[in-house]
Amino acid sequence: MVFNTFKFIAFIILLLALYNKSFAQQELITKHPIEDLIDNIASSSDDEIDYTSIYEDMNFFLNNPLNLNSASQEDLERLKILNDFQIKSLLD
Repeated sequence: MVFNTFKFIAFIILLLALYNKSFAQQELITKHPIEDLIDNIASSSDDEIDYTSIYEDMNFFLNNPLNLNSASQEDLERLKILNDFQIKSLLD
């Protein structure tokens, strides 16, 4: 009876150890998605752009999602991820 109890306790400890290790496989995200977007904008544009305003706008929209059904043209342009055709299509 003592041996069965020992096996049961050992089995529970093994399960807990494996459960804890299963979360070790997740990748750590080291870069913020906004920084990736700004890098893409910077690499595709030769113009001098104020990246701090882009970062502030992106951070604002990350914390306050934009309702596309009621968004104005200015709001859609502030997103910096839509081209003129896409903005016009959303507004029509």
